[in-house]
Amino acid sequence: MEFFFFVYYVISTLKIFHILFIFTSYFILFPFSFFLSFFLSFFLSFFVRPSIFFLFLFHIYSKHPFSFSFFLLVHSFIHSFIHSFIYSFVFFFFLSFFQSLFFSLLLFRLSLSFSFFLFHRLFIFHFHFHFHFHSLIFLCCLTLYLIFISFSFFRFLSSSSVLFLFVFFSPFLSFLFFLLLRSVFSFFPFLSSTFLPFIYILLFLYLFIFLFLLHFLFLLLSLSLSLSLSFFHFVVPIFTLLLFFLIFLIIDMSSFFLSFFLSFFLSFFLFKSTLINTTTNQLKPSCTHRIIICPVSITKSIQDV
Repeated sequence: MEFFFFVYYVISTLKIFHILFIFTSYFILFPFSFFLSFFLSFFLSFFVRPSIFFLFLFHIYSKHPFSFSFFLLVHSFIHSFIHSFIYSFVFFFFLSFFQSLFFSLLLFRLSLSFSFFLFHRLFIFHFHFHFHFHSLIFLCCLTLYLIFISFSFFRFLSSSSVLFLFVFFSPFLSFLFFLLLRSVFSFFPFLSSTFLPFIYILLFLYLFIFLFLLHFLFLLLSLSLSLSLSFFHFVVPIFTLLLFFLIFLIIDMSSFFLSFFLSFFLSFFLFKSTLINTTTNQLKPSCTHRIIICPVSITKSIQDV
């Protein structure tokens, strides 16, 4: 049993590289090659995955392992494939304003992943391992987790961090379009009050309905394949598979809802606050030239007359 926990320890440690490579594939590689980004993220999402290890663990220790192992395999494959395709596709065709929301969504999913990752590190650290290198790995994981948390909160609280992250992570076109959008809304404030709520409502409906239905359909598809396999082999009762499906659904949907709503509303308040700051700064008169640029001095001189 110690060997399996050691293997799981190694696989979950590789999750750090998985997350970092996903950053690389989503924000650096996909402007050059959409398919390279998609296949790299799919490969890392599917193979560097703790559920794959649990698949082999159930396959060895369970009395009737085949259907549940197949359920795990199908669920991991479908979820990794469509998840990678959707994100790469959306990033590729919506390089502009949409990417900030997806970037915040990805940051929160990474934060959740690191929190679960640290929980597993604590569990294995206290109960299973006595190696000398585990404390160093744990400190590295804790440092990375704190960096990601601080980056995410700093990204939502400061407008300069938005510019820094857009320059550092996202493509050049997205950064230019973001600056263009801010300048348009700052020069024409009525556009921000008119069109911005509709943009957010449409984006919210698109993300919520589309991604939620996809998430639910992947689980249903993997369940239906597993049920058909169990009917064919008569190895696992339907109630057991339904129970496993319910557990997977609760875990998957809770993480999805939490990351989705947090990322959406925080990015909404961030973008709204930056718009307010830019419009108020734009409305402040700059009195370098007294007659042409500064309207306050003109009205004051007229009132004096």
